[in-house]
Amino acid sequence: MKEKSFMLLVLRVAIGLIFIYHGYPKLTSWPSLLGLPPWVGFAVGIVEVLFGIMLVGGIAFPWATIPLIIVIGTALVFVQIPGGIKASFERDFLIVLMLVYLMVNGPGMWAATRSKKKAKQPVSEEEQ
Repeated sequence: MKEKSFMLLVLRVAIGLIFIYHGYPKLTSWPSLLGLPPWVGFAVGIVEVLFGIMLVGGIAFPWATIPLIIVIGTALVFVQIPGGIKASFERDFLIVLMLVYLMVNGPGMWAATRSKKKAKQPVSEEEQ
């Protein structure tokens, strides 16, 4: 069980750092995404950095994953799918799947939000 909790930690931190890495430039350069006004790129950057940090710290689980799923899902629908299935589509699709996995399984160890799931106790033969 400790191995699973550790791997959830690794997955959570890795995905959070990816979002921080990709969101920070949007905060510093006011990019125009898909011809949209620059404030849209800035807003996406805020979401990616803020919720990426929350993901790394394991804060407000599972709610912190939802805005990130929306951002990356929107990118999939409006950018990646129309552009054809390429490596960037596959990457974004895998990130969505990993976020959903984290949302369902919890943040793992060393998270500010503790998982409310309790480990199932094996049923003894006497109880059957």
